[in-house]
Amino acid sequence: MGIGAVLFLLYYNLQFFVVKAIAPNAWWALLFLVVSVLTSIFCLKISPFRKKTWGILRVLKLKSSQPDLIKMLEHQRKEIVRLFEELK
Repeated sequence: MGIGAVLFLLYYNLQFFVVKAIAPNAWWALLFLVVSVLTSIFCLKISPFRKKTWGILRVLKLKSSQPDLIKMLEHQRKEIVRLFEELK
């Protein structure tokens, strides 16, 4: 976590100075920095939703292409749940 914090600061400072060297105005570099941070936060927040959505789509695809496998997996899941309930 500490390495991530240091790399975060280095990465965004490097981006800021590169854009500042290219951009005609320092405000453009500051705007780029703010937008970069906001898009990073957005990507971090939406990542679990993206993973769940792709997982659901994969299951739906599997259901249409291999229904026997899905039935077997559902049966195994029920058996595992039953075994865990017996442990209580």
